[in-house]
Amino acid sequence: MRRARLHARPWHWIASLAAAAALLRVEPAGARGGDDIFDPAVISLLGAMDHVPTRTQLESVMGPSPVEELWDLIGIGAAEKASPGVRLRAIRALALFPGDEARASLRAVIATYGAAREGLDVLLLRAAIESLATIGGAAAVADIAPFLHAEECRDLRATAALALGVIGSATAVPLLSQRQRTETKEQVKQAITEALRMILD
Repeated sequence: MRRARLHARPWHWIASLAAAAALLRVEPAGARGGDDIFDPAVISLLGAMDHVPTRTQLESVMGPSPVEELWDLIGIGAAEKASPGVRLRAIRALALFPGDEARASLRAVIATYGAAREGLDVLLLRAAIESLATIGGAAAVADIAPFLHAEECRDLRATAALALGVIGSATAVPLLSQRQRTETKEQVKQAITEALRMILD
């Protein structure tokens, strides 16, 4: 089955810009969190707004197996955390290192923030869903599909739908079709339509 790229549709860029704007509200200029306790070279790489460095760039400063360090940057359970933007991009960077450790880390993020529907926590959740879709394979359908029914957050529902499209597993088709019959928000309807196209084309 041919898979379309997630960024192929203009309305997805609108959703991405909205997420970036939300992040800016969470992380005003000068708000650095606990970045000073981490390697400055790593923070510099992950500090650019709306940019995830390449695997080669990360390995150049973090070594060939940086998943553990990325997990530390995400900061779940930590008393001191990196700034919100660094945490978000650390989650996205996990998708550059496909393997059991990265998948387990992303599932832990989803479990931690699974009830989030607003603020920074839902941005972290959406980033983890997108990253797991990239490296999780068909097994990730079970992790992501429940968020099609996140009634309090249409952005989260749309993220889940598109993530299922990225996975490309036929097992997601009845789940998407079921939600399509009851969904009322145009943003999510479009995401479901796109996801079904990505799977079925």
